[in-house]
Amino acid sequence: MLKLTLTHVDLGSIFNDAAYSRTVGEIEAARAELLLVSDEPEHLSNSKALIDVAAGTRLPAMYPFRDLALAGGLMAYYRDLHDALRQAGDQIAQILDGENPAEMPFRQPTSFKLSINAKTAQAVGVVVPQTLLASADEVIE
Repeated sequence: MLKLTLTHVDLGSIFNDAAYSRTVGEIEAARAELLLVSDEPEHLSNSKALIDVAAGTRLPAMYPFRDLALAGGLMAYYRDLHDALRQAGDQIAQILDGENPAEMPFRQPTSFKLSINAKTAQAVGVVVPQTLLASADEVIE
């Protein structure tokens, strides 16, 4: 069993290079062993700053969007967008067929994907087990 300490670093409401850079000290002070990035969409427009901060700490990081793994993040675990759009389309069809949206059930995501950036893993010194690589939906070389 892993015994990891969890800490929260609050960026506030401003997501920019300075905000990400400011978090490095907090991450180091907390003696973090990994980073788990929250799912605010603002991270996508600031992907370079976020990825640079994570790379600078040399900690393994998990992101909520595939685009962040493509941009150089270690790995991303995210909702399958094709499935999400299919579900949205199904709900739109139900509404157009006369169903009351207020009476329709809320659908939780049920399909997720894992992308691993093998180049980033090597750069930060993380050895990703072959079993994890084999089970990933995408390995970015």
